[in-house]
Amino acid sequence: MNHDFDFVFNHHFSPRLSVSVKDTFRVAEQQSLVTRGTSFAPDNDFLYNTLAGSLSYAFRPETSLDLLGRYQMLRYDDDAVARTGDYDITALGLDLRHQLQPETSVSLELRGETTEYDTPARDAESYQFGFGAEQTFNPGLVAQGRLGLQHKTFEDDGIDDADEPYLEGSMTVLPSPATRVSAGLGYDQAETDVSQFANQTRFRMFGSVAHDFTARITLYLAATYIMNDLDAEQAVSGARTSGEGEVLQDGSEDIAQLSTRLSYRLNRSNSIEAGWQLANVNSDVREDYLRNRLSLGWKTEL
Repeated sequence: MNHDFDFVFNHHFSPRLSVSVKDTFRVAEQQSLVTRGTSFAPDNDFLYNTLAGSLSYAFRPETSLDLLGRYQMLRYDDDAVARTGDYDITALGLDLRHQLQPETSVSLELRGETTEYDTPARDAESYQFGFGAEQTFNPGLVAQGRLGLQHKTFEDDGIDDADEPYLEGSMTVLPSPATRVSAGLGYDQAETDVSQFANQTRFRMFGSVAHDFTARITLYLAATYIMNDLDAEQAVSGARTSGEGEVLQDGSEDIAQLSTRLSYRLNRSNSIEAGWQLANVNSDVREDYLRNRLSLGWKTEL
C-alpha cells in the first residue's frame, strides 16, 4: 500500500514579491522509483519527502531574482537498509531572469547542494553554474532549456572531484485546446542508492500526453527512460575490493517507466483517479525487477 500527499502554495505579497512552496510526501510498502527518478527503493518500506520553495523579487517588470531552496529526505524502515540508503539533501540556488522580448527570456543560475548519508564516506557537495532560456514560438509551442557546468566534491578522500556538463531541455505543444504534449531530456550527476558508489551520471528522456475528453474527464499518459552510469573510480574506498579480492567494476542501470491515469472531476475541488504503472529496472550492480502497479485514489485541491 502506498500513501501520497502533495501540497502546493503560491502567494503574491505585492506586484514585485511572490512566494511558492511545494511539498511531496510518500510512504510506500513496495519497490518504487523515488528521488526525481534517479534511483529506486529496494523491496523495503520507506518514507520519502521533498520540500521545495522559491522567493521571487522583480526589480523591474522584465528582470527578477529567484531564491530557491529544497530539502529532500529518504528513510527506510529496515535498519540494515537504512545504514546505506537513508539520506538528506539540502539545496540552495539563485536565478537571475530577464525578459528580452515578450516571447523570449534568459537566465543565469547558480546551485549548491549537499548530500549526506548515514555512511559519511558517500557524502558529497555539488555546485552548478549555467544559463537557461525559454522561448514561446506561438501560443501552442513553448521550449525551455538549461546548460552549464556541474562540479562535485566527495567526503571520501579516495574519490577525485568530478566536473561534468549538465543540460536539460523540454518542449510543450498544444495541438488543440483539449490536448497537451510534453517531451524532454536531461544529463547531470546525481545521488545513487547503490551503496558501493558515491556518485552516478544520469541521462533521461521523458514524455507525456494529457487529453480532456470532457470538462470532467481527463486521460494522462507518461513515459520515462533513464540510463545511470556508475564509475568504479567513484566507489567508496571500502567497497573497491571485495573480501575475496574481486575488484569492483563500472556499472550501469536502465530504468523504464510507463504510466497512465484517468481522472474524473466530481466538483471544483475533488476528483477520483484510477491509474496503472509499469516499472522495469535492468541493472548489472544489483537485482533486476519488473513491477505492475494499479492505483485508485481521491484527489482534493483546496
